[in-house]
Amino acid sequence: MNRDAVDASNSVRVIVLSAGLGTRLRPHTDYVPKALVPVDGEPIIERLLARLALPVVHEVVCVTGYHAELLEKKVSAVSERPPVRFVYNVDYASANNILSLTAVRDLLTGPTVIIDGDLILSTDLVERILYSVDDTLAVDVGTDRSMIDMAVEIRGGRVWHLQKQLPPERISGEVVGVSYWTGEGIHALLRAADDVIDREGTEGWYMHAVRAVAKQRRLEPLWVKQDDWMEIDTVADLERAEREIKDCPPWAR
Repeated sequence: MNRDAVDASNSVRVIVLSAGLGTRLRPHTDYVPKALVPVDGEPIIERLLARLALPVVHEVVCVTGYHAELLEKKVSAVSERPPVRFVYNVDYASANNILSLTAVRDLLTGPTVIIDGDLILSTDLVERILYSVDDTLAVDVGTDRSMIDMAVEIRGGRVWHLQKQLPPERISGEVVGVSYWTGEGIHALLRAADDVIDREGTEGWYMHAVRAVAKQRRLEPLWVKQDDWMEIDTVADLERAEREIKDCPPWAR
């Protein structure tokens, strides 16, 4: 996409998945959603919104659930942000994030970026994903293989398979919860999400739908470095982020 020629036809809607209970981050999430947990004094969601305050972003949609009212109040008070709307996932306490994706079905009509709400991202990563042209999934090739949460296999230059565990020889990197979808791509993702729900019920994850789409159409990898992103999913993640932020890595700038 031409960064100097953004209009309504090529602007992007960003979906932030922030409905979950954040149980692995307790006690920090006992009274607030994970997206409001501060890192170096600044809530995760506030850092992300500042990165997304670009002309190409015409709207951010926060999918809420756990302590939705707190998230809405905080986000609404943030000054440096794009326009934001909130969609409440009524099933947040009993289902995985596949239902957060389908909760915004009616809004997925054109170019869309989907971001996990517990991520802190570098400005460079955010800009590269926002200005993508094809269906794209961020992939970190630098993660220690023993630390990978969701492995990705690249074949023929395209994302081919995603799985929690893969044989070492098939692992190309780690999935980062950041993706870009064209209008056609997002419709394919929704169809795949419906199939996942039919097969797995509410226990499915939206990355299972991404995996299905990768088999049907080309999904480009966006290569990123370890210091481009930080996931705050556990207490150990938060402690590591607080230590590393003092060195001002790209994700913290």
